[in-house]
Amino acid sequence: MKTPEHRGADPREPLHENRTMEKAVESFDAEAAQVVRGIRDFTKWSQLWRDMAASDERANTSFEGVFGGPLGHGALVIGVFSKESATEYRKVIRDTWMKQGGVCTLMGEKAPRAGCRVYVAFVMGRGDSPTPMYRQAPLGDELYLDIEENMNHGKSFAFFSAAARQFPWATHIAKMDMDVFPLLHKVVASLDGSEKPCWAKYEFWGVKVGTRGCTWDPLGRSFNDNCPAESCVKKLPCADGMHGGMYGLSRDLALEATEPGGYWAKNNIGPEDGVTSSSLRKWSQQNGKCVSMWMMADAYFHMTGSVGSVRNIAQVNQSTNDYYREPYVARR
Repeated sequence: MKTPEHRGADPREPLHENRTMEKAVESFDAEAAQVVRGIRDFTKWSQLWRDMAASDERANTSFEGVFGGPLGHGALVIGVFSKESATEYRKVIRDTWMKQGGVCTLMGEKAPRAGCRVYVAFVMGRGDSPTPMYRQAPLGDELYLDIEENMNHGKSFAFFSAAARQFPWATHIAKMDMDVFPLLHKVVASLDGSEKPCWAKYEFWGVKVGTRGCTWDPLGRSFNDNCPAESCVKKLPCADGMHGGMYGLSRDLALEATEPGGYWAKNNIGPEDGVTSSSLRKWSQQNGKCVSMWMMADAYFHMTGSVGSVRNIAQVNQSTNDYYREPYVARR
């Protein structure tokens, strides 16, 4: 059997020797396991990822004509949150959904470039492990932030801040977990506008969660508080935040909300995804900005089975626009 480094592109060919898989799981420490918390069995997960890649009927079709609404052709940057010790997990992702047409590595080459609509990188901090795995040169799909590797101590803020400034050509920037399989044609079609409820300069999209703040906070906590009364955005249902499996920001929102000295810069410690939502809401209120916080359901498979994710990608028609519903209804 070929080693993972020399394995062919045939999805039916095993990615790993049994011993390789066992070693990968054994070396994956408890802290690192949090970035793949939905993956309890590496072997079953890697096979599932290969099966879903093979069953995604649109995986090898072009994004041309899909991404490019009123604002013209756009580019989506996706940061897959990882840790340096998750090497075997990253190999599985590289060999599955990252291989589809129109998906390119973010680092190491000039961007944007022809034929690419989605740019992907694994996001890690420096000093990830007591014995760092030094490389002669970073891989083209690895983005190292200038922070110590952490969870719940500002990694999300650091990523959105760095990406918004380092990649000014991006129109949207998304964060996702390693235990998520994205349906990228669904995501791209939604960002294009054909499956999006409203267009706005400041956009925050994903799977909406929570309504307590919308009904219990006497001051209100809606992202559209500062939107014109008759605008499309004003009519969007209120929600407290986005589920952490995958969510994204327009580059304009990511850039302005991460300004040095701003609320998010000063308040980025705590549960990452909750902090992101609360900080963006506070930014919109303090600056009088209208934020389109909208639901993008059925756009990914999540190992945790979270609301808004799909059970089986083979059962989803990624080209329809009938998925947008009230934000807390799970379509299964």
